[in-house]
Amino acid sequence: MHQRWRQALDYEQLYFKNMEYKSTLDWNSKTVTIIIGILFSGQVTFFITLLDKVQGSIVGLTGVLLFGIIMPIAIYVTCYLYRPIKYLIADNKLIVKRLVKDVTFDINEIKDAYIVKNDFMRWTRKTFGNGGLFGFYGEFKNDSFGDMVWYATQKKNYVMLETTLKEKIILTPDDINMVKEIRKLIGK
Repeated sequence: MHQRWRQALDYEQLYFKNMEYKSTLDWNSKTVTIIIGILFSGQVTFFITLLDKVQGSIVGLTGVLLFGIIMPIAIYVTCYLYRPIKYLIADNKLIVKRLVKDVTFDINEIKDAYIVKNDFMRWTRKTFGNGGLFGFYGEFKNDSFGDMVWYATQKKNYVMLETTLKEKIILTPDDINMVKEIRKLIGK
């Protein structure tokens, strides 16, 4: 009996392992992340040196602490926590795994899934999102597709999900065969 249970567990792990798709940062995201990290470090260091000069002023001290030290650290940490790490297909759901607050889409709410060529994403602009610090996520827009929500880490391997609510979701898995699996699950 123990052997059967073990075989079932091995099969389940193998099956779900194939349903996990990594999402690694591309050169662009890595570069932006490093540059912003250096700039924020310089800013924090500079403002720490100003603390001595604003000791007598509560307004000056508050400004230095809030805008010079706390805000850049908060932005960097928040972007790190909300970055897409991988995509998981399990229990009839597509899950964007993040360190904080995963994003879940019910497979039944996905109307279509397809690969988008890089040319169609060339003139995309962010409307309310993160454009490179640990990835590209939030609200974006372009002339080809209109409004989109991105959970991406690279500027290639674009996978478009169209939902029954007329949303357009962009994912960028390292392995674009994820599209085949999603299309299989939605009956396409």
